[in-house]
Amino acid sequence: MAELERLVGQLTFELAAARKTLQALELPVSRKREVINTMAAEYPVRLLCELLGCGPSAYYYRSEGRDDTELRELIEQIALEFPCYCYRRITVEVRRRAAVSDRTGFRNPVE
Repeated sequence: MAELERLVGQLTFELAAARKTLQALELPVSRKREVINTMAAEYPVRLLCELLGCGPSAYYYRSEGRDDTELRELIEQIALEFPCYCYRRITVEVRRRAAVSDRTGFRNPVE
């Protein structure tokens, strides 16, 4: 029993040292995700997240990048066509031309 307690104490100390070392690195979340991905087959994700100092929600989060190039091109085209238009008139013109809806992929530019 004493041997088991000694081993638990040693492992607890090693875990605390590893945690301090990893948190001192101050890795960005993207790098932490990479580290967790490589080690997830061997260790639980929760434990790895705890060691690296990031929440599981930060690990599982995936941002949805949107491509606004069509909308930007349309706005630039309108601005070149009507140089005296302010942002409000450009917004109205974008809505007229693009029939702003989810189908076209354009979002409401004023929101």
